[in-house]
Amino acid sequence: MLYPNLDVSEMFVDRQSQRSSMHARHLNEQLVRVLKTIGYDVGFQKGQGQYLFDRDGARYLDLLSGFGVFAIGRNHPALRQALKSVLDSDLPNLVQLDVSTLAGVLAERLLEFVPYLDKVFFANSGAECVEAAIKFARGATGRPGIVYCAHGYHGLTYGALSLTDDPNFRGGFEPLLPGCTSIPFNDAGRRSALPQVRHLDGGRRNPDRNGSNRAVPRGRALECRA
Repeated sequence: MLYPNLDVSEMFVDRQSQRSSMHARHLNEQLVRVLKTIGYDVGFQKGQGQYLFDRDGARYLDLLSGFGVFAIGRNHPALRQALKSVLDSDLPNLVQLDVSTLAGVLAERLLEFVPYLDKVFFANSGAECVEAAIKFARGATGRPGIVYCAHGYHGLTYGALSLTDDPNFRGGFEPLLPGCTSIPFNDAGRRSALPQVRHLDGGRRNPDRNGSNRAVPRGRALECRA
């Protein structure tokens, strides 16, 4: 179906009842089956702040918040106004032979909160951040090995998956990045005992499984910085 004026809101209303069939056909049929099994094929229609609303108007408290993406809630009026301001300004975006003024402003403001740093690297996902951390650590130290804590979740891209100690995610994609060694969480002594410790370039310490079951380190067990 064509929408000559590209009215996204009209498109949503027109096709929202087909969301499950479209995803099963074109995207991820397993996710559709899971949502139906757990009773969450409710057809969310609207998001306001910390709440989601389904097709029947029932309100849900969203404790996942897009795995942290919506830290200030969905459709926050200040953020909506900022986005409209950018769109209405006809700014030159993603010019390859230029640098972004607004990226510079954002980096400057972020660094005011972390005065012990002097540079910012922007990424669009947690997995991309992990991939960058692997490259930064190797580039800074010249060492190929990486140690990470067991039962952590870091993402599903190649490098991040290499540091995700779960066969449910790794199965079918190995061998992964070489030189990655898993140690038990909350056991800092194991790091110094590793025979290849001289080849280790950094540590990843994000022991949460896709945003849930976050483990808390005891004492000073994991104060070392990657």
